[in-house]
Amino acid sequence: MVQVGLPLQTQMPYGRPHFTPIWRAACDAGLPVAVHWEMGLGITHPPTPSGPARTYAHHAAYTPMTYIWHLLNMIAEGVFESFPDLKIIWGDGAIDMITPFIWRMDTFGRPHLEQTPWAPKMPSDYLKGRNYFVQSRLDGPRAADFASEWLRMTGKEDMLMFGSSYPDWQFISPEDLPPAWSDEQRAKVLGGNASGVFGLEHLVLT
Repeated sequence: MVQVGLPLQTQMPYGRPHFTPIWRAACDAGLPVAVHWEMGLGITHPPTPSGPARTYAHHAAYTPMTYIWHLLNMIAEGVFESFPDLKIIWGDGAIDMITPFIWRMDTFGRPHLEQTPWAPKMPSDYLKGRNYFVQSRLDGPRAADFASEWLRMTGKEDMLMFGSSYPDWQFISPEDLPPAWSDEQRAKVLGGNASGVFGLEHLVLT
């Protein structure tokens, strides 16, 4: 047993007190919590806050917003303040979106921290060492010279864990990662970050 698994689709965001027993149990067991979208739509909740998508393009482009929706709510509701040892793995997307959204949350949160005494730090302070993202295909500056700088912003290089998506039709290999990344960044994404989460230092890839 290496992690606790939860679905992306929920009736309410994960910051609500309804989910507190899960975070407490995960911390007591020393296990990270992995959130991953589930594809069924029968009796499950929609994959986006606005309901199910009609096309694949809409589904692929919009669903990562749900990860951000959960994460920002958990920060605002004080989950990471209450459980400083909690580690959340957001599986299959959203690392590309964390920088602009956490910047926005810092911008609006900075002058109003007194409104959330249960989460007294800057919102971005709750990212490092607590949140990780598994992602295969990356949008953003993939082949640009500043791809390395983009990965460094907001500490994304310390939160991203490589996922090939195999055997999905859009799986990728490490060779598909942005060529402008530094060797240190590649080592973190290809194993270093995951080793810190799961205690697998002896399996770090380069």
